[in-house]
Amino acid sequence: MSVSMPVMTGPQERSWHALLDLHERRPTGWTLVGGQMVHLHCAERGASPARPTDDADTVLDVRAEPYAHLQITTTLRELGFTPVGQTWNGHQHRWTREDHAVVDVLIPRHLGERAAKPRGPAAGPRWRRQAPSRP
Repeated sequence: MSVSMPVMTGPQERSWHALLDLHERRPTGWTLVGGQMVHLHCAERGASPARPTDDADTVLDVRAEPYAHLQITTTLRELGFTPVGQTWNGHQHRWTREDHAVVDVLIPRHLGERAAKPRGPAAGPRWRRQAPSRP
């Protein structure tokens, strides 16, 4: 399947190129989420997203691939990215490059103790996305 993407801002386009480069090197262990996923779904349907964004959000599959954090963050470093700052509660998740590409690396919460252990060059605290509650 081929999708024609609409014109994007420079940083958004560079973030997409970074995702494609990441996929070439690490095709598994992560998935696209957030604003760029919405952007992709809109492009597939010929619509425009209501709130375009420049950063690319990824969620790691640390259950299926326990070393996904190590592999993905190492690959991001190889692609010229560096981790930037910490969230208000001390977690690190944002990776940027000099060309203004931004990739956020997220890990779901409540996956169990083993999956929660950090493995990567930026293995300090990191942001975890709250999993939706089940009724």
